[in-house]
Amino acid sequence: MYRVPLTRTRPILDALGSIGLGLLTGGVLLAVVAVFRLGAMGNDALETVTELPSWWVTVALGTLAALITPRWGEEQAGTQSKGHQRWAHTLLFAVVGMSSLYVSYAAFPANTFWATATSSEAYSPAPIRVSVWGAAVVIFLGAVLTAASTRRPRVRAPLRFLPLFSAGLVLVIAAEFVLRTAALYEPVDYVIGTVAPEDDGLEVPTEANKVGWSWKAPTGARLESVQPGPSGPLLIFEDGIVSLDGTTGDELWHYRKPYSDIVEVSVIDDGATGVVASLPNGQPSGDQTITEISTTTGEITRESTLGGWVADAAPEDAGFDFKGRTSDMRLFVGSEDGKSLRWSARSAETGEELWRFKLPSSDGRTCAPDDQWAADRNYLVAENRVVFLYGCLNVDPDADAWRRNPWNQFDRQEGEFTLEVVAKDADTGRTTWKHTWEGSQGSPMNIFRLAASHPAPSREGDTVITLGSLTAPPIILDPKDGTPITELPGDLAEFTAHDRSFERLVYSDSEFTIIQTGSVFDRELSEVFQLEPHTGSAIETIRASSDSLFFRELETATLLGDSISIMSRHRGSIGDSRALSFATLPFGSDVTDVDWIELGPVHPDTRRATGVWEDRAQVVPVPGAVVAYVADTEPMVVYGLVA
Repeated sequence: MYRVPLTRTRPILDALGSIGLGLLTGGVLLAVVAVFRLGAMGNDALETVTELPSWWVTVALGTLAALITPRWGEEQAGTQSKGHQRWAHTLLFAVVGMSSLYVSYAAFPANTFWATATSSEAYSPAPIRVSVWGAAVVIFLGAVLTAASTRRPRVRAPLRFLPLFSAGLVLVIAAEFVLRTAALYEPVDYVIGTVAPEDDGLEVPTEANKVGWSWKAPTGARLESVQPGPSGPLLIFEDGIVSLDGTTGDELWHYRKPYSDIVEVSVIDDGATGVVASLPNGQPSGDQTITEISTTTGEITRESTLGGWVADAAPEDAGFDFKGRTSDMRLFVGSEDGKSLRWSARSAETGEELWRFKLPSSDGRTCAPDDQWAADRNYLVAENRVVFLYGCLNVDPDADAWRRNPWNQFDRQEGEFTLEVVAKDADTGRTTWKHTWEGSQGSPMNIFRLAASHPAPSREGDTVITLGSLTAPPIILDPKDGTPITELPGDLAEFTAHDRSFERLVYSDSEFTIIQTGSVFDRELSEVFQLEPHTGSAIETIRASSDSLFFRELETATLLGDSISIMSRHRGSIGDSRALSFATLPFGSDVTDVDWIELGPVHPDTRRATGVWEDRAQVVPVPGAVVAYVADTEPMVVYGLVA
């Protein structure tokens, strides 16, 4: 009787072959699901794979290998070669392996994972890209394990085949879950360093004559503003807050979320609490994570989740942006129809809408907050009031749209122009006060500006609202009840009357106003700044000439004690670079020679820099130092000046 020779098997490798077939099949299924998901997302999403033909080739070859590799029928006795890998299968797996390995490299979504993203700005978690890449990786692993087996998996032996094959499928699901979780993970950069004492008694300096310290921001971090904190400056970045010691410049603590979509970074409770609100990156309708931090200790005092009110409201609300807040209310603004603006005031606790505001409109009247490029700035939050400025025009509703625009001063329909300032209670939305001016809009240069001016730390005045044009000193209003602190103009003609002595507003509070009155084009001494008390006291001035100051330097002016501080990038040099310099000009003086303090080299602007350099040069008095910096430069350096 003929005996069939026994064939040596390798059970571990054979088991890996069945698992590998499960991986291979799971990778193909993952690719198919990804294609359907991309199709549902639209043609733009399909470009993710259409731009990579080798991915389709890999999926097709993987499908072929998954179909022909297993033994589907019974093995015939006396044929020892049955069930063993033939050279054709080995060649197929070699091709599948090389193709999937190439795709795994070429399709790797580096910017989908925070650890491999080129920058926090480039980071964009897209789980579908992970699925596309993961399918190629799984197909590669499946091809390697299946090729390592000496025998082809036998489907008709379910007790041995199905558990191992299922294990491969489970591994695919687990890998997809792990990769998606890794892609959506957004780390928080939170460090508490040496915290200053709670009551260190630091005073806000009113003069500065030397650089006490400097601090360099992390690469790529964008500084939005600097605000006084309990122990020094609070640096408000677009992704979080950094607290420094005002006397040394040492970092006390920082909380940043560079890989999240930031909704809000603000300081409330008179500088006692920092707030960072964020959404998962790329999920505008997701839940907001709101973190409240004690600015004194850096400790997180409260962390809460605000439900996705955008998803519960109207679909168009997804375009609403955070624009301001009080301790109890957060203000958002957006457009429902792509044309008209709507402001939505929502509870800081629950996200519930407290009230909403839209500009008045009717068939014979149209209103707008300003030309489109300025439409998002003529409203503000101050002293628990939300104040709006807008213009209205009585028009024929059948007129062309551009002729119905109240701010179109060149080719608009004839009609009575009305300028309105309306204040709402921040908690209830109730109108608390209103001012109206009627008449001709004036020349195209008369663009109206609404702003809140907060008192300097060294002053005892109160916050005021300033309303003015480009051609005349602003009127000053009390934000609580709208009471005019300076005389109100009778109509728009008086409002926009040209004052040749007025250049721009520098500072204002309830006690006095400082305006720039000249531009030092003349070599003779002339008045450049004027301090006007609202009580009728004597006016103080600063006089200078073009020999001592450049007119651009005057545009950086900030109140500092009883002086005006200015900055320059044209005075002196440090090495091969121009020097960033600082100086003060006391009121009541004739400036013939300026004592400049060199801060450091002038750094280049970043690609995201907006506005002119003079508008980005800032001086902020804080406990322990006077902070000077220029926003949107790289590197971003903050200087602390002391007396």
